[in-house]
Amino acid sequence: MEVAISAVAGELVSRLISFLLKYHSSLRHEQSEEKKLVERLQQLLMRAGTIVEEADVWYITNPGMLVQLMMLSEAMYRGHRVHDTLRYQSALQGSTGFDEHNDPADDSAPAVLPIIGGAAVGKKTLVAHACRDERVRSHFSSVLHLSGDNFLRILDHRRTMEGMMLVIIEFASDVGDDDWRKFYTLVLRMGRGSKIIIISRLQRIARFGSIKPIFLSMLSYDELRYLFKTLAFGSTDPAQHPQLVQIADEYAEVLHSPQGTLVSTNTFADVLRMNLDIRFWRGVLDKGLRMVKRNLTIYGVHPTKLIEQGNPVDITDFAMHPLSMTRYTTNVSIKEDLPSVTLGELLADPSVRPKQDFILVSWESRIPPYNSFAYFVTSRAQDADEGSSLLGRKRQGVPM
Repeated sequence: MEVAISAVAGELVSRLISFLLKYHSSLRHEQSEEKKLVERLQQLLMRAGTIVEEADVWYITNPGMLVQLMMLSEAMYRGHRVHDTLRYQSALQGSTGFDEHNDPADDSAPAVLPIIGGAAVGKKTLVAHACRDERVRSHFSSVLHLSGDNFLRILDHRRTMEGMMLVIIEFASDVGDDDWRKFYTLVLRMGRGSKIIIISRLQRIARFGSIKPIFLSMLSYDELRYLFKTLAFGSTDPAQHPQLVQIADEYAEVLHSPQGTLVSTNTFADVLRMNLDIRFWRGVLDKGLRMVKRNLTIYGVHPTKLIEQGNPVDITDFAMHPLSMTRYTTNVSIKEDLPSVTLGELLADPSVRPKQDFILVSWESRIPPYNSFAYFVTSRAQDADEGSSLLGRKRQGVPM
């Protein structure tokens, strides 16, 4: 399962590590090499596709051949994504003018790489993967993490601004050009070969980059469906559970929406993997749909957006009791004086709900930076009558 995730992210991690460890060749040479790579990859994918399609016609029973066919199919799927990524990146070249902030030929000035993408698409996870690479760790004398609120306080770290540094800045909002120029003037005193990574949801932030940015976007339906099934079934062969495969397709349709995130995909897949039972999978899907509809009715906003804004979300349908949750924190250390329950436990058996306020852990990532997604839950018993008519109703196609 973790291997599948790593394979999907591998190409982006490789590119990021390449940025961190070596200087970029000329833009013309880079475009030429990428074009050759895209053409070669396209040829390989066509050959792989032909083999897979022909194999589907025949009834293959040899276990060894089946394993090889499965490996080829998975490699072909990952290859298609890499192909699309490379083709999209090539299209970006020449259409974005980032060189005005930094001359790539001047390797004494820190190169700036923007990583741009929506909420919970894996921006910080991608950076964390690269920073954990031993080559990167040994390449830089120090790694400095800043936010858009305090990035101009980099002078507070002037004592550590020696040798090659890696500076990572997360921007939640836009920043003025004058502030950026002031910051960049300050970082020029860093050692030769230093690098800067800027992370943001805002595409405007990409204007500060000196090289082409990495854009992370929502997965296509086929990609999300493949990832969800891989996560939900784990080491179990989906072919042994054809009805669950159909339900998994329903989950994929619901999760593939502007409100869907990799976090919600992992959250529901983790819950379902605990119990490969048709009734359980269907019940969790129904509860999720009812929860979304309830919040849209009460607040007029999708629960994903409510969470992003720090607003409460009604999760009555998860526990069959009036409850409201707000984001506790990420990378959370659970308070010892508050009981905690996982989302999987609550969905499987609502009676595990503590009688007082508690922490609900929806998902704990198993890959760097090992984020834990937890929420503070309080009772809404006084509002028990509000929206009660929604219980038991289902709305098809409402994105979770």
